[in-house]
Amino acid sequence: MQKAAKGSVTDLVQLVNLIKSFGDQIPQSVKDCLDGNAEFKTLGLKYGIDDKTDTSAIEKKVITYVTLHYLEVHKWFGDLNNNWKAGKAYQTGFDGASYGHKILGASESMPEISDKETIQQGLNGLFEQNKLADPTTIVPCIDDATAHKIVVFAGEVLEKAAKGSITDLVQLISLIKGFGDQIPQSVKDCLDGNAELKALGLKYGIDDKTDTSVIEKKVITYVTLHYLEVHKWFGDLNTLWKAAKFYQVGFDGAGYGHKVLGISLSEITNLRTADE
Repeated sequence: MQKAAKGSVTDLVQLVNLIKSFGDQIPQSVKDCLDGNAEFKTLGLKYGIDDKTDTSAIEKKVITYVTLHYLEVHKWFGDLNNNWKAGKAYQTGFDGASYGHKILGASESMPEISDKETIQQGLNGLFEQNKLADPTTIVPCIDDATAHKIVVFAGEVLEKAAKGSITDLVQLISLIKGFGDQIPQSVKDCLDGNAELKALGLKYGIDDKTDTSVIEKKVITYVTLHYLEVHKWFGDLNTLWKAAKFYQVGFDGAGYGHKVLGISLSEITNLRTADE
């Protein structure tokens, strides 16, 4: 990506051979293990690629697109390189996948994902920012109807927050609490005592004995004293949400949460989790 971010048209075209050469160096044992892999086949079909596809035709498509749209592709690689250097590996893959669709022309846009998948991606970002494994027990507790309401509500909150005054932002606390009260009891019961949520809470210094009113006061104080900063945060998160970059919304939002609650990112790994 470093080479692509700085390369000319010729440099980008030559990357095709560089990548093929690297592929030839992959151990045969790895190739044998991946041969006929069902997940790779499913992914390939999303781009109109199957076992009968002529790889030379794909190469020609790539070279033609790079040649005709060099400035666009150059910007893509610049953005991907920045994400990679920033440790945003997920976002690199996510954005790269959409660029692949544009080049190969298999579809005009990325396939839509379900509400539950949207929530899962956001949670993955939230947990990974906190050096925790992707959660597996939260989304299964949420029914489809509730998942849809959560996704819609999240979008509405970010839209309001991105445009809101200090008063508007503070009022969002009550709005969010009100929405939480509407979550079906069955979902609440399923999530009650959830170990993954407890581990996440501990990363922010929150446990079963934490006074929630103290947390609210911290949030209100930070928003009041740092309004312009928080306003920019929500503007950025809203832009990411609208671009369907749900993982990055969770990842960045998790970082902002640490700043608001007074815990630096460098201290995250020193916090004890529920399992320790």
